[in-house]
Amino acid sequence: MAEELNLTVDEDAFQAAQAHSKEASKGGAKTSVKDTVKLDVHDISALEKNTEVPITNDSFKFNSSSISATIKAIYHEKNFPSSTANIPTGASFGIILDKTCFYAEAGGQEYDTGVIALDMKDREAKFEVINCQSFKGYVLHIGDHIDQKGSLVAPAKLRFDFSHKAPVSLPELKKIEDICLEWIRKDVPVFSKDLDLKSARLIPGLRAVFGETYPDPVRVVSLEYDVDEISSDLENPKWRGTSVEFCGGTHVAKTGDIKEFTIMEESGIAKGIRRIIAVTGPESRAAMAALAQFELRFTGVQGMTGKEKDEGFKALTLDLNQADLPALLKADLKDRLAAKRKAWDTEVKAREAAATKEATESVANYFAENPDAQLQALQSIINQAKTLNKAVYVLSIDTQSGKVTHGNYLPPSLAADGFDARTWASGVSEIVGGRAGGKPDTAQGVGTDASKVADAVTTASELFAKAIQNADDSDSHHMHKKSKRSLHIESGMGGLSLQPNLPQGQGKVSPLSATSTLSSQAESSIMTPFSGYRATSSANPSYYVTEPELLE
Repeated sequence: MAEELNLTVDEDAFQAAQAHSKEASKGGAKTSVKDTVKLDVHDISALEKNTEVPITNDSFKFNSSSISATIKAIYHEKNFPSSTANIPTGASFGIILDKTCFYAEAGGQEYDTGVIALDMKDREAKFEVINCQSFKGYVLHIGDHIDQKGSLVAPAKLRFDFSHKAPVSLPELKKIEDICLEWIRKDVPVFSKDLDLKSARLIPGLRAVFGETYPDPVRVVSLEYDVDEISSDLENPKWRGTSVEFCGGTHVAKTGDIKEFTIMEESGIAKGIRRIIAVTGPESRAAMAALAQFELRFTGVQGMTGKEKDEGFKALTLDLNQADLPALLKADLKDRLAAKRKAWDTEVKAREAAATKEATESVANYFAENPDAQLQALQSIINQAKTLNKAVYVLSIDTQSGKVTHGNYLPPSLAADGFDARTWASGVSEIVGGRAGGKPDTAQGVGTDASKVADAVTTASELFAKAIQNADDSDSHHMHKKSKRSLHIESGMGGLSLQPNLPQGQGKVSPLSATSTLSSQAESSIMTPFSGYRATSSANPSYYVTEPELLE
């Protein structure tokens, strides 16, 4: 993805930052908390004198993963405050329970970590336990923050945070959206009235936000049922079927005024805490309009062909991933796009396989009918590679004389210190014998030992790869761009071939006849007076020497 945006990744810096993050999350916090939050003899004495705080029953630590318990004391900076209201954000403090399933550090075994879920009538929160110590039987659960959930209503969006252990699935998300839309469709009135705080807390299904200090009396807002009706029968379970909450904010007169509701995002913001972001009214309509534009692009891409279609799929996928669109419809479009892209890739591979088969048969027939055309073909390939500014190395074996004719073209942009077309050809000559010469961009030679062609192929490949690697090391980003311009062309005894970037000795040859045409992604055609050849571009050239019978 970074490459498609012409970006590079600093791998060393990433690895260093990741290692630092891991170290910071492992032991550093635990050590500091253990040192700063601990009960001394005076604190323990105060607890022993307090009959409301018993010794912690920790027998559950051996066989229970979750239990219900009651908070008996809060400890912060040598004091036992009655609440966490005055504890600064980020400060470490401890909680003592009447019973616990946490294992406090002892006997060489490290302490347990986990979460204490706080569930009260007007609030809900989670306390993350990062250390657990026992002081004369009083188990202190230590942490430095409470994750609280709440909501936000702004002009452009609304946000709702809630407890959930796993991501909300798409079917569940659809059900949530459908429920909200059904309330809008019902167009029920919205009621509000002040009730005394103690009585209001008895209403079943009441919703309130942790961290809020509610006045007495408190404002109660409800849907469908008048607050007076609710207050006359406070504990009636049917109130759970509607929405009743403490809220001092403004509300619509009836649910139908909302018009539209669209969930834009569902994500995790903390361990066990999920967040839904949604829009209503004009913002919802704008989101749907943006989605419609993506649908048009999707339809358009499907009507494209060749390289244009491939690039269209890539661009649409990238833009879709980054777009702020209705969550459910975006997920559906991504699935359909992925399916069409997979089908397109399969079609391209099938077409390439068919073209390769046709081309192979065509070239085999040509050289069977014209056995003396090989040298002319080699030179034509080199000339065409030069025209296209593609790197190429071609080798040909004369079966009667046992000699090896070879030549190459190296674009100036791929030349490196100590490496050009002449040194490339000289390296091959050292294997097959004979001599080679030429210019910095083109060189030719005739070898005397055809039995060493396989070794020559390996040497040519290694020389090129080494030169490109050295260039990459000196200017990685610049040469990365250049190396993509190399072209793979091979030749063989009794025939010529061009081949994709496969390991040596694998794959089929793929020349085209003069009358054949081929149009596909990442491909170019080299045409000669008597034949044409298909090739693909890649960073590292591969070579393949073809025996005559393999072309049949």
